[in-house]
Amino acid sequence: MTRVISLLLVTSLAFSQKIVKCPLDQLQVTIKPNKSKKTLIYDYSNCLLNGSKSTSIEFTVQNKSSSSLIVDANYKGKDKKGNAARYIIEGNSTRQCYVLLTRKQTDTDFRGISYFSDLRGFPGGYLKHWKATDLSKIRAVILDFLSTDSSAVNALVSIPKLTGDYVFNKNELNGKQGPLIDELGQHINTNWENKLSNKAVLKTNGIADQKAYSKVKFSKAFSEYGGFKNEKPFEGTGYFRTLKYNGKWWLVDPKGYLFWSYGVTGAGVGNFTSHKNRTFLYNNINAIKSQYKNDTSNALNRKHAVNYYNINLNRKYGDNWMQIHENLTQGRLKSWGINTMGAWSKVITNSTHPFTLIIHPRTAWIGKLDKLPDPFSNAFLEDLNIRLQLISEYNKSPYLLGVFINNEIHWSKKIGHELLALDQDIPCKKALHNFLKIKYKTIELLNSSWGTSATNFNDLVFENRVYPNAKQFEEDMQSFFEFYVETYFATVSKAFDVFFPNHLYLGCRFHGAAKQNKVLHDIASKYTDVISFNIYEYGVKDFNFKPKVDKPMLIGEFHFGTTTNGVWGGGLKHAYSLENQANLLEQYLGEAVQHPSIVGAHWFQWTDQPSTGRLNDGENFRIGFVSVTDIPYQDLVTVSKAFAKNMFKMRF
Repeated sequence: MTRVISLLLVTSLAFSQKIVKCPLDQLQVTIKPNKSKKTLIYDYSNCLLNGSKSTSIEFTVQNKSSSSLIVDANYKGKDKKGNAARYIIEGNSTRQCYVLLTRKQTDTDFRGISYFSDLRGFPGGYLKHWKATDLSKIRAVILDFLSTDSSAVNALVSIPKLTGDYVFNKNELNGKQGPLIDELGQHINTNWENKLSNKAVLKTNGIADQKAYSKVKFSKAFSEYGGFKNEKPFEGTGYFRTLKYNGKWWLVDPKGYLFWSYGVTGAGVGNFTSHKNRTFLYNNINAIKSQYKNDTSNALNRKHAVNYYNINLNRKYGDNWMQIHENLTQGRLKSWGINTMGAWSKVITNSTHPFTLIIHPRTAWIGKLDKLPDPFSNAFLEDLNIRLQLISEYNKSPYLLGVFINNEIHWSKKIGHELLALDQDIPCKKALHNFLKIKYKTIELLNSSWGTSATNFNDLVFENRVYPNAKQFEEDMQSFFEFYVETYFATVSKAFDVFFPNHLYLGCRFHGAAKQNKVLHDIASKYTDVISFNIYEYGVKDFNFKPKVDKPMLIGEFHFGTTTNGVWGGGLKHAYSLENQANLLEQYLGEAVQHPSIVGAHWFQWTDQPSTGRLNDGENFRIGFVSVTDIPYQDLVTVSKAFAKNMFKMRF
């Protein structure tokens, strides 16, 4: 039986259609013109899907109209949603769509291979994620359909089904089947296009790259800084600045041309991977270690780790690999239309490519809250000044777009609560006591408001975290949180202006719940030149950003990762294939460049992370613009070139 459903959408209202019959056949989907979405919920409560032996959920969408269609997919277990996927279905085309299944790590799976416990993915389809639900009891599959323009869209959608055989092969991970990684840092047991068969190919590629990228400049449509030359220039100050023009925020390059920052983080940089307690997994690792035992750069070889990407660059370009690579990276970026080197990039003092810098002043645990600064501490201010001083040589560079200070601070309005649970004095806690003294003057007035019986302000300690059940107490904690945030941004901004009076302070890269915390946005807008966010979502078209002081925003990180090409961890947002990854990049950039407040977006990151995990935290995401052997992913390059050609037209 084929069921026909008409999906009528009304602006700002998304209908939900629940399909409850088991099993199902096909649905005819019609989306009428509007800017909202239609949701289909396939309810399997009476016939639970068991995905424990599968790697993904599959469905087919036939777009029967001329306009493109966005399909967002998810699944749900008993307690929460699982992984997500997005597909852009071109008009009059059919697409197989897949949602990768994520899993919880279990001791049984990992018994005997604890040295891999931090990896995000493994061969055979094991994809770990904090949003994982019980795959043996999938209760629903949710599909959202969004029209990309004002045209009606008609699509034929198949019923979702489980697919892919999940395998967790311990023998591949414990060395019983031989080495896992070859001399080039590639997964031995997987084949893919452009996988290198031997080291000699690297030299050939190196010669070709030097010929192609050593003297590249921005195209004639752009200024030497990547600004848009077809538009009449504004005042040039010799440095990057911000400007609101025709209702949209822009960056302005040193010559006065409008600029929108399309960047990639860690440009030119590769990651180390650890071989501690697992050298048997790496082919000829002892010979590699021996060859680079006298490495003084600390970029190739460390005590228990190697950097295969940098080692391959050494093989590719020879002893002068670092300088050659730095030059060619700038040429590649210009050729690919990427006008900014994002955070953690390999930056040289005389760079001729726009770049950003990032520093990480000290953060620490405060009670049960981690990664928080103490802006009332002299130690924080000293560390901040030292780190600014270390990069101050870049102050005179016109190519410096701006500086990020800190990354993904774990902001929490509960900081006052945690301070009051501490039995030791720290500057932040003393600041809270002084804050309360200024408000209440006497401890008696505070006790009256909180319903407490403290003898003095220093006696305010709630070690078991049983806090006063008073509205005024919570209001005071919120007020202190705002004071704490204000002190942080005021302190950082003042120090930044001393060392970088001509450059942009780019904020601290809000993430998670902080992305929607208007209190943070309002305070940051008073002190930063640009407010930065790390936004790992499939789109940003509807991102709500209205700070108290009108300021632009910049996306410091985003990506879509695959589990292909011998790297198994996917990413913070998943793509099923290289093609899907490129389509998602194109869609995301298109939404970002049309958002009136967004002045740039930076992809995370330049290289794929190592198959066996990044040193210290084990991330092994296939998210790079280039592979471990420095081979570009052409689908991403093609999208980037097209975007660079059209971005200013799209912005206007």
